[in-house]
Amino acid sequence: MNILIIGAGRIGQAFKYMCEKQATSVALFDVDQSKNPDQRPLTETVPTANVIFLCIHSFAVRGVLNEIAPMLQSDAVVISLAKGIERATLKTTDEVIVECLSPTQPWGIIIGPMLAEEILCGQGSSGVFVGNSPTNYEQLSSLISSHDLRLEYSTDTHGVALAGVLKNIYALSLGIADGLGWGANRKGWLVTRAIREMREILPLLGGEAITADGPAGLGDLIATGTSPHSRNRGTGEKIVTSGEINPLSEGYISLMSLVALLGDTRIKNFEILNALIDIVEHKKDAREIFERLI
Repeated sequence: MNILIIGAGRIGQAFKYMCEKQATSVALFDVDQSKNPDQRPLTETVPTANVIFLCIHSFAVRGVLNEIAPMLQSDAVVISLAKGIERATLKTTDEVIVECLSPTQPWGIIIGPMLAEEILCGQGSSGVFVGNSPTNYEQLSSLISSHDLRLEYSTDTHGVALAGVLKNIYALSLGIADGLGWGANRKGWLVTRAIREMREILPLLGGEAITADGPAGLGDLIATGTSPHSRNRGTGEKIVTSGEINPLSEGYISLMSLVALLGDTRIKNFEILNALIDIVEHKKDAREIFERLI
């Protein structure tokens, strides 16, 4: 089994760690060659890869897929871990994949609480797999030990992709709560409200409400919204403490794209989402906005 991981960041390294235990060969590639100086070019690794993991930002998915698509083996499985909305098209990762790959090319998406630092420490992770064939899920389950990644299968392909977007956005709110010094009681209340909004948003955009309750929704929100390693949580906190916004935060990147997808009429129904818009986009005072929320 030949594995190729595109993206040598934290999650790419974590998947390398998991795959090396059972795969024959694991190659790592990054556009920033300084992250992996001995890497081979994609023209050499893509044609021989059986499974390709895209551990990259959502805004890079289309470009990478367009580059590798002509080189793929017909039965190679392309699996994306990206969670976002493409700004130019307002399409989620599943929709971008369908546009870029051949209709017969196997593909999948994994979304869930998969903090790289914990995986690399042997603490394990979990996720939901969606894609164009259950066989892909079975192949992946045999490749990665359930001790490292407890994987579930879902038929709600678009809903799982959307849940990955939503949890990043709502993780910003938990970071803001940290920046404001909120305790566990108030943050517990905030999580329940966030999940309620996620459950209402998913059906509006073509997903299933129940997906918000699983690893791709609630599970990932808790991990991303509470971990000191989370870029989205950290971005929310820094908005309060320093006014800085990390431009690579997928929650920040996706916020206004989600607003565009929902439209002005529907967006009014979601208090936390509106609070985030006021704070992130309109630069209003976070403490005043969140006190109004509670």
